[in-house]
Amino acid sequence: MKNLKFVCLICTLAVLSCSLKNPSFPDVAVPHEEKLYEYSGKIFNVFFHPLIIHPEHAFDNDKQHEWLYTWFVTYTEAHNVIEDLYLNDYILVTVDDLVEQVIDESGGKAIFKKKILMLPLNKKPLL
Repeated sequence: MKNLKFVCLICTLAVLSCSLKNPSFPDVAVPHEEKLYEYSGKIFNVFFHPLIIHPEHAFDNDKQHEWLYTWFVTYTEAHNVIEDLYLNDYILVTVDDLVEQVIDESGGKAIFKKKILMLPLNKKPLL
């Protein structure tokens, strides 16, 4: 029964974290008039476990409190991290910005080909 409560809690947190109707992460669209430059440096990565939308339920001092506190972040914390990264010249990119899927002519297999990454001057890519 305790495991069922734990599984229900995790599923609820996952569903709630994905159900935001209007997330307010900053807009990162690059204006069309901004000049882009080829980027050839490191590509940085950020990762979050499912976000906690209702910390008052997740951090209520039950048995999962410490585990959730250690491995998960709230929506507000994730938002603040992304904002700080933007302020430090990081810009979000997707896998589609980095590679494209093409069909190998010799065997008909799908392969991925590296793309040239174009960014505004002095920006660092964040996947």
